[in-house]
Amino acid sequence: MSLEISFTIQKMDLLLGEDTNCRLLLKNQSQETLMIDDPKYGGMPFYRVVNLDTGAEMLRKTEPVTGKVPFPVEIPPGEIHEAWMSLQRIINWPSPGKYTISAVYLYDTGKEKIETKPILVSVRAVAVRNLFLDFAHGDAVNGVFINSAADPPDVVMARFAIIDGGGMKTIEQLGKGTILSHPIKSIPPNTQGHSGEWVAWIDANILHFINWDKNKSIALAGKIKITGTNPDIISPLYIDPTAPGVEHGNGGVLLWSDADTSGGTALTAIKLTASNKNAKSQVEGNSIVRGPRPVWSMSYVRSDCSRHLVYLQSQEDKLTLASVPWPSGRSAIQSLPLQEWSGDFVAAGATLTSDDALRGAVLIWTGKSDSRKLELIGWILDNKGELKEHYRETIPLSSSTPISDAVVKVRITGLPAVLLRRLETEWVIFDAFGKMMDIPAPYNNTMLPIDFVFFGLQEVVLICAELTGGFSVKRMDGSDLPPYLK
Repeated sequence: MSLEISFTIQKMDLLLGEDTNCRLLLKNQSQETLMIDDPKYGGMPFYRVVNLDTGAEMLRKTEPVTGKVPFPVEIPPGEIHEAWMSLQRIINWPSPGKYTISAVYLYDTGKEKIETKPILVSVRAVAVRNLFLDFAHGDAVNGVFINSAADPPDVVMARFAIIDGGGMKTIEQLGKGTILSHPIKSIPPNTQGHSGEWVAWIDANILHFINWDKNKSIALAGKIKITGTNPDIISPLYIDPTAPGVEHGNGGVLLWSDADTSGGTALTAIKLTASNKNAKSQVEGNSIVRGPRPVWSMSYVRSDCSRHLVYLQSQEDKLTLASVPWPSGRSAIQSLPLQEWSGDFVAAGATLTSDDALRGAVLIWTGKSDSRKLELIGWILDNKGELKEHYRETIPLSSSTPISDAVVKVRITGLPAVLLRRLETEWVIFDAFGKMMDIPAPYNNTMLPIDFVFFGLQEVVLICAELTGGFSVKRMDGSDLPPYLK
């Protein structure tokens, strides 16, 4: 066999778990047509991977695509067969380090071989801090976080497939932050698609923002000084829906900050724009929300592109749920009180469903201190602005048990679930089906970021940061998501 082989990789500086494309060229230098198995679907070549830090060598072959089998490919004399493929179909890097990878083509029943020059690939460590997930349900969930293993720390986006055969699929560096940065990601109007992503975070009263174009691997960055004190981003950010001919959808950020005068909290709306060269910002609106600073808030955008804010304020043993539109210009906003509960706030969460209703839940301690109960209360705010309570259950937890962390999420059916950390060490899940479930080991006492989403609309699955870097997606029995079946 007279065959010339070339192997190249698009990106050779990768995060642990990051993918890139690679290209294989096979040139027939003989006078006869060659028949080979398609290298994209499990045919030749093999790939030699050497860990330069340990000396360990691995031989890998392209993972077959589900439902595909190697089939013959003809290469006429003097012609070239080109094959593009994902590097992760060849190798999932087991650990950070420096590696070489080369393509090895065996022929003449293995007696002869051709091997390309080794390519040096650096795989950098990933240490997860301050994870934010954009959705609690759906086939695809995106997360942004700080990679504290980098110096200075990276702002990173990870994509998770919450389907059969799913898990963490991609991871990409977007920019640079600090170990104190809490990046937040954008979401488009309800039920609508979008192109690109906006990510923002605050460091030292500076709002940093990035417009990320995955197709071009381009991050356009900008920043603006915030005039208010103690600013916080209200999650999630906003991004315009997909529009014909629009390459970079505009974004929006909503901020809390301390008001200059007593009696309220400042609310600021900032517009984000991106061109082919940079990202810019402009303040669109300011207002004052009366009362104490909210203990929980969430921005949401209905399918008609109207932008709203829902929030909880705690004052004198009373929790008040209220809603306002995003501010436009400079004016006072008249908030709409929706519901009031007696108790001490622990956590809250909400999900916007396809009918533009906001289905939420609040976790509160109710009753006197010596006999208080931990209650999970579900509510629905319909698309006409009317709220009703539809669910209430007591979580079986002693009134003396300290809760150091709590995450509330709500299914699109309106049924909530809660991730709790008791005694600063023990993670548990309380599901709305009336059961408390222990988190599987070793994640039950993890000090790394842990969160959850819903698989198949109902089942709770965990997204767990790993000591070795990256993430695992686990069911409550500790298993991976079920395999894809043809």
